[in-house]
Amino acid sequence: MDSTFNPGTPVTADASAIEQELRSLWKSASEDEGSAPLIRACAGNLITLAAGREDAGHLLGVLPGVAQQHPLRSLVAYWGRAEDLPEISGDIPLGAWISAQCSIPVAGGPQVCSEVITLAAAEGNEDAVTNLLASTLIPDLPVYIYLPGFTPALSRVAARLANWANLLILDSKSSGYGPADQAGLLQLLTSPPAGVPVRDLQWARLTAWRDLVSQFFDAPDRRSLLYQISDVEITAMRPDPAAVPSAALLLAGWLASRLAWVVRSLVQENGRLHIRFGSGNGEVAVSLPAAPAPAGRVPLESVVLRTRTGQTFTVRLDRPSSCLASAAAVGDNTEVRHTVPDEELDEPNLLVKELSIAGEDPGFREALRQAVAITDMLG
Repeated sequence: MDSTFNPGTPVTADASAIEQELRSLWKSASEDEGSAPLIRACAGNLITLAAGREDAGHLLGVLPGVAQQHPLRSLVAYWGRAEDLPEISGDIPLGAWISAQCSIPVAGGPQVCSEVITLAAAEGNEDAVTNLLASTLIPDLPVYIYLPGFTPALSRVAARLANWANLLILDSKSSGYGPADQAGLLQLLTSPPAGVPVRDLQWARLTAWRDLVSQFFDAPDRRSLLYQISDVEITAMRPDPAAVPSAALLLAGWLASRLAWVVRSLVQENGRLHIRFGSGNGEVAVSLPAAPAPAGRVPLESVVLRTRTGQTFTVRLDRPSSCLASAAAVGDNTEVRHTVPDEELDEPNLLVKELSIAGEDPGFREALRQAVAITDMLG
């Protein structure tokens, strides 16, 4: 759904009017004799914060896929200049719209429906929207906040809502590659407001890469080679060679956190970032060169690890087959270890996955700390 979406006719933007409209919606749906039986389901509250009406339209297309697995009361809020928001008038700075999302999970079974509340506001009304979002949450159910993009204003709203939240989900892929936004987003991930657990969809996208790298060293006779790694090259696809995608930073941070590397120095030149790490077994050089960035891809092209004793381990994106292929070169022999489809989960399935996991992810937190240490040295 794009920026031309029509949210419908707004109701008065206060909690009592919204609840009244929801009661009318469900009453009308239950009395519709021509429709399949309907079950109203809700296992939590999902607040999504959009930078504008185009992003909000996109999110309204994402939420049905989430609701099929996690029936939720979904609240979508977005802001913009009053003159750019035809859905609200100058004398009504807030607008609210009600809709339902239904699916039939079992053939011949009833419809399972959840509700969506969309809020639009003119710029400068962040406090009013924050208060309205808080007042329309269903009590005694978990509260999840999803921040698919990053702006300082959205970060402030998320921080205010965090007092009610059980989980904050961000997506560092969409931070726009700008150094300021990326630094702000990483800071939000590192120091989440109110101590709420935090997740990053970009980390989930790296699962296959991390699994393939780990499998090189599963065999007992390979385990010791982990501590002989001397050089790592992570080739990242990016539109701006001067910027470092969060995927490359997180993967480098993951290796450093797992192997107790400490960042010592950093140099960026000719589109390549050179990082020197110290370890108990000697210095480790990590380089992050750039590659062309096809649209819609996880921005990784390859990961190569080399040891002091001459072994090379590679995971590479094979473009013709859209697979990830791993190979280990030990002596004169090159052994293909594993090939898996590079099936990147779409946004609804990534959200479903994160909503299904409780608590913190220690591996992500440690990788994130190392990624932030790198960006701090970048300035």
